[in-house]
Amino acid sequence: MLLLLLSHLLPAQSVNWSPAEVLFPNIAQPGSADLGGETSGPYFDAKPDAGNRIHLVWSDGAAGETEILYSKGTTTAFSSPENVSQMPQTASAWPSLAVAADGRIYCAWTELSEDMEGASIFLSFKNPGGNWSSPVLVSDPDADPISIYPSVCVTGTGAVIIAYNSVTFDEVAIDYLFEIQILVFNPSGSVIDGLPSPETDSSSSAFRPIIAADKSGGIHCVWYDGDNGMVPSGRYVAYSRFNGQTWTQTNSISDASEQVWDDLSLQCLTNDAGDLTVLWTSFIPIENQMAVKPLGQGFEPSQTLPFETTNWDAAITSNGDLHFAGDSPEGSLDYAVRTAGSWLLGTPLVSEAGEDGYYPEMAVSNDTLHLFWEEGGQLLHRTKISQLIRTAESVEPALHFFPNPCSEWFQITLPPLSEESQVQVFDANGSLLLEQKIRGKARISVAALSPGTYVLSVVSEGLQRTRTFVKY
Repeated sequence: MLLLLLSHLLPAQSVNWSPAEVLFPNIAQPGSADLGGETSGPYFDAKPDAGNRIHLVWSDGAAGETEILYSKGTTTAFSSPENVSQMPQTASAWPSLAVAADGRIYCAWTELSEDMEGASIFLSFKNPGGNWSSPVLVSDPDADPISIYPSVCVTGTGAVIIAYNSVTFDEVAIDYLFEIQILVFNPSGSVIDGLPSPETDSSSSAFRPIIAADKSGGIHCVWYDGDNGMVPSGRYVAYSRFNGQTWTQTNSISDASEQVWDDLSLQCLTNDAGDLTVLWTSFIPIENQMAVKPLGQGFEPSQTLPFETTNWDAAITSNGDLHFAGDSPEGSLDYAVRTAGSWLLGTPLVSEAGEDGYYPEMAVSNDTLHLFWEEGGQLLHRTKISQLIRTAESVEPALHFFPNPCSEWFQITLPPLSEESQVQVFDANGSLLLEQKIRGKARISVAALSPGTYVLSVVSEGLQRTRTFVKY
């Protein structure tokens, strides 16, 4: 049944992608560094603000020194690049971007020493309409001489949280040990406090921490966990949530037997309903996977995505759809959207046939999906209106229902009709959960439904209208 419903959506599944636009014609990939893994990619990061603008940062070696550059824009124009790092003679890498509710922009990154034997985390911020601040040293070079892979987020109270890896040499294991450090800053970039590490086993490495804040005030941290003694080359995704005083017990999301490298993509996304989506990549075999944690519940079983890429990005739109773009083995950018629990594969997203696209970065501003990538030394950009537009609504008055997401109920308002309408609610597997006859306007109770994403179907006079909605 669900596939049948989705088939009605496919012909009108949003408008097409805009033509590829060259934002900046001369971006240079940074050179490889021996310290901290691969730094050969631009490492884009993009975040929206409340004013329908997109903020973009990337590492760029075009000037001979690798710097962190920044630009902001809409669907029509972007500003000239600004230098965020302002750190000559050293290499800047792995930028992470966050946007506060008041419009202030934060960027954290790693600054590599000239001899590539030291690395420190820096933070810079920008007030609306102002300039970037001088870089603020985040990590302690004496205590943590090697600090890499920063991740920054802003909480609802305006606190700035930075998580990063500190690297030390383990003389017992004769190997490097990666640990997670987390610091809290006020809006002016001064350290307020340090948070305890969410790691449960300090004898194992914890790679590439990702920090994220949700709308309920929670702070989430995910990372690739290290060797467990049984699978020397195994990694798995671990997770904790900070409740204001301590981290919850760390949970593993993926199978510890999976082969995962520390430089593979990892992402943690939250939606308007408070659900958490974690995406990761296993290496042997190459598989892209995801797991969803509905608000107030545990993680659902992990799912394998219809891709085989080690470099990708994803974004969640306001209607709950998950969009995914990744490098394909052939050099194109594969694209798909997950709606109502099912994946819909799109066409590859490169500017011209035969050209290669790399390092995709996605961001959502209102109902516009933005995609950035590097192609032939250029920074390219495409957009797509993500709102689902049904063919039925182009010839009939719209179906209105609110609120979405909902908790106990939602209200449906239909145009005056000469007959009753049939309302049905299906789960992601296509099972019929609710059925009710209405006329004109009605309130539908969903209190008995578990939190999750559902499909609403309204049929009247032979015309079917469908929506996805979220129950939290």
